[in-house]
Amino acid sequence: LIKYLDLVALATICDLVKLDQVNRAFVKQGIKVINQTKNIGLNALIQESSINQYLNEYHLGFVIGPRINAGGRVGDSRIGVKLLTTREENISSILSKKLCDFNNLRKSIEHKVEREAISQVILEDQNIICVHNKNWHPGVLGIVASKLTNKFMRPSIVISEDTNICSASCRSVKSFDIGKFILDSVNDGTLISGGGHRMAGGFKIERSKIQDLKLLIKNKFDSNIENLKKNYDSELKISTIDNQLFHKINNFSPFGIGNPKPKFIINDVVIRYPRVVGEKHLSFYFEDFYSTRIKAISFGSLGTKLGDVIKTSAPIKSAVVSVTLNSWDGQENVELNVEDLII
Repeated sequence: LIKYLDLVALATICDLVKLDQVNRAFVKQGIKVINQTKNIGLNALIQESSINQYLNEYHLGFVIGPRINAGGRVGDSRIGVKLLTTREENISSILSKKLCDFNNLRKSIEHKVEREAISQVILEDQNIICVHNKNWHPGVLGIVASKLTNKFMRPSIVISEDTNICSASCRSVKSFDIGKFILDSVNDGTLISGGGHRMAGGFKIERSKIQDLKLLIKNKFDSNIENLKKNYDSELKISTIDNQLFHKINNFSPFGIGNPKPKFIINDVVIRYPRVVGEKHLSFYFEDFYSTRIKAISFGSLGTKLGDVIKTSAPIKSAVVSVTLNSWDGQENVELNVEDLII
């Protein structure tokens, strides 16, 4: 059964299963197996995804998984099954390219829906964000709801309108139980059906009742009480952060649900040389009192409050970070992934 641990690890990471005890062992060994996998389809998808380094849980959750999942979102979910079970290299090459094409299509659709959804948000009137449009693809509603919640720090409902019955996906914050709200709204007749848990859910609603729903949520959540407290594991000095530290931390991997990546706080630093990389990311350096510098990146922060602070090159009281290793052209350099800043 060991040879199947590549698929076990992939499924465990992508389905956000808690990495405790046995599950963590499965994933840790599965990552070793996937780096030497004999699965023809997986190998084809790894090559098509241009992964040219040792795979870890990041690649499973954010590179391989989304491509397999894209078939079900905007294409045909059976393609992923065929890819993982095929024994013919020529077929695996065709299927892996199809999945990558579907993933690019998913990204394009997602970006369009996200832009249109953000344009509908009026924070003064929407403590719970509720946006809707008849042209939104149902396959990206959950992703867009997550991005709205992360951007505005409040629960988000994204509805794809149809002639009569509309579909919705929801994401929430710690202080609001969206699953309970959905069940209560089904029971009182506002929603046709639905379910979920504290942080996420989905439902069906008649198009004629969307405005009733927006009135119902108007006073259900106080955006001022959302807990913005950040947790961290230890304090670090820039001078102590090096490749050796990364490898020591990485001994606790794989990281995920139930075994989160360690977070650290660094204090009293200044931001130097911020610049935009990719579409939405900001790269820069932290510098301490002794002019010691370390490279840092903040993913998806362009256009957010966090990004605005980074671009001002302001002195930073504290920064919540994780330690990563950037491998490029045979060189390994430690850098920081920035989650939040306190000014």
